[in-house]
Amino acid sequence: MEADARTRAARVIGVDLQTAVVVRALRVAQVRAVLLKGPALSALLYDPGELRSYCDIDLLVAERDTAAAGCVLQRLGYRPLVSDAALDGHRRVHAHEWTSAGGVSVDLHRTLPGATAAPEVVFRTLAAQTRTLSVGGEPIEMLEESAALVQVALHAAHHGPRSGNATQEVERAVRRHPEAAWLEAAALAAQIGAGHAFAAGLRRCSDGVALADRLG
Repeated sequence: MEADARTRAARVIGVDLQTAVVVRALRVAQVRAVLLKGPALSALLYDPGELRSYCDIDLLVAERDTAAAGCVLQRLGYRPLVSDAALDGHRRVHAHEWTSAGGVSVDLHRTLPGATAAPEVVFRTLAAQTRTLSVGGEPIEMLEESAALVQVALHAAHHGPRSGNATQEVERAVRRHPEAAWLEAAALAAQIGAGHAFAAGLRRCSDGVALADRLG
C-alpha cells in the first residue's frame, strides 16, 4: 500500500509539473487558462496532506482562444484525440482531449457540460470568479469556492452513476462547504444556464438531495 501511495503521489507531482509547463506556454501566447480539476479540487475538497489522485489536466479557455491554445499544445507535443470536423455535424462537445507521448492528457474546455449559455458567457462568468494557487512552481488561476462547486456538481451530473468518484466528490463538497457558498453557486449556475444540471449533480448523493430541495 505504501508503494502504491508513493507511485500515485509521484504521478500527481508529474502532472502538476506538466500543468505548469502548459499554462506557462499558454500565458506566453496570451491565452488565459483556468484550471478546473486536479490540484484545484484537491484544495477545494481535501485536507492538506490528503492525496487526491489525477492523471490529466483540465483547462477552461475562452472559445475565441481555442485555436491559439491548440497551436500551443501542438508545439508542446500534444495531438487532438478528435476534432470538431471529425464529429461530422454532430453537436460540438464541451471539451477536446489532447494526448501526448508522455502519458499526460489535456482536456481543453470551451464550456462546461450542462451549461446552455454561450461558451463566451460561461467563460466570462466563471473567469470573474478565480483565485491563484502555485502549481508546479507556477501561479495558476483556478475557480474560487462557489464557482468550483458549480463545476463539481456539473461534473457529477454529466457522468451520472457511471462515475462513483464524481458522486463521492459531490458528497464531500456538500459536507465541507456551507450553504451560503452553495447559494452563490446556484446563482452562478443559473447565470450560465446550468441550473437544472447543477441540481441534478447535487442529487447524486443523499445529502445533496436535501440541499437541492432547500436551494429550490
